[in-house]
Amino acid sequence: MKNEILIWSDGSSRGNPGPGGWGVVIVSPEKEVVELGGGEEHTTNNKMELAGAISALSYVEKNISSNLNHIGLEQLDAVQGASEKRPSHTSQYGEGASERNNEEMRQILKSYHILIHTDSSYVINGITKWVHNWRRNNWLTSEKEEVLNRDLWEKLFSLTQDKKIEWKYVAGHSGTPGNERCDDIATAYADGNNPSLYKGMLANYSVPLFDLSKVSSADKKSKSRSKAKAYSYLSMIDGIIMKHKSWGECEKRVKGKSGAKFKKALSAEEEEEILKEWAVTVNYKTPL
Repeated sequence: MKNEILIWSDGSSRGNPGPGGWGVVIVSPEKEVVELGGGEEHTTNNKMELAGAISALSYVEKNISSNLNHIGLEQLDAVQGASEKRPSHTSQYGEGASERNNEEMRQILKSYHILIHTDSSYVINGITKWVHNWRRNNWLTSEKEEVLNRDLWEKLFSLTQDKKIEWKYVAGHSGTPGNERCDDIATAYADGNNPSLYKGMLANYSVPLFDLSKVSSADKKSKSRSKAKAYSYLSMIDGIIMKHKSWGECEKRVKGKSGAKFKKALSAEEEEEILKEWAVTVNYKTPL
C-alpha cells in the first residue's frame, strides 16, 4: 500500500523485573528498512514492550520531519489537492517557518497508514481501550490506584495522536519473521549484548518479512479460540484466582493491574490445565 509504514515491535526481560531489551523493525513507503533496539539493566517486560512502540513511533516522526523537503511536500500536495504554489521557506529561522513545518509534518503523517505488529496484548489493549478511561480518571484505575508506567503511556498516547495507526496482534514465537527478528534484538540487549542493526533497502534485507509460510498455526488457533464459546475465564492477581462467566467481568478485574494473568478456557479440562500451568493448588474464587 502506498504511504504505508510497517512496524514490528517486541520487548523482553530476563526476570520481571530484571535486565530487559526492546527491538523494532520499520519498513518505510520507500521500501527502506531500519532496525532499532535498546535495553535497561532493571526493568519489566511491559516497560520494554511500551519502549519498543514508543521508539518506533518517535523514529517515524523524526524521520518524516527531517525529510519534508524531498519526500513529504509532494505527498502533502497530493493529499491536499493543492493548486497554489507553496511559499518557500528560505530560512528555517524565518518568522512562522517552524510553525509551518510542524503543521506540514502533521498533515503528512495523517496521510500515512501505520501498521504496528506486536505480541503484547497489554500494549494493544492499553492504547486502544484502557488509556481513555485512565485519562478521564486522572490516571487512576477503576480501583482508584495509580496506573503503572504512566510516563510511558503518556508518551505513547501523545505519539499516536493525528496518525492513522492500526495495531495488529501476532502470536509470540510462532515464526512470524518480523516478530522473531524483534525478539532476537530485544533478548540480545536484555543479555547485555549489542547486536548489529540493519539499515538499508528492503531488497537487501536478510529477514523475509512477508514470507509467512513457516508461521505456526498459533495465530490461526488464536483467532479460532477468540470466536469459540468460553467455558470460563480465569484471572490471577497476587496469587488469587477468580473464575468469571464473561470476558467483561474478567477484563474489569485485570485491566491496568501489573502482573495480572488471564486466560479463556473452552472446557472444564482446559480450565484445570490452566490452573496447573499457573502452578496453582488452591481453589479459585467465583466473583459475586
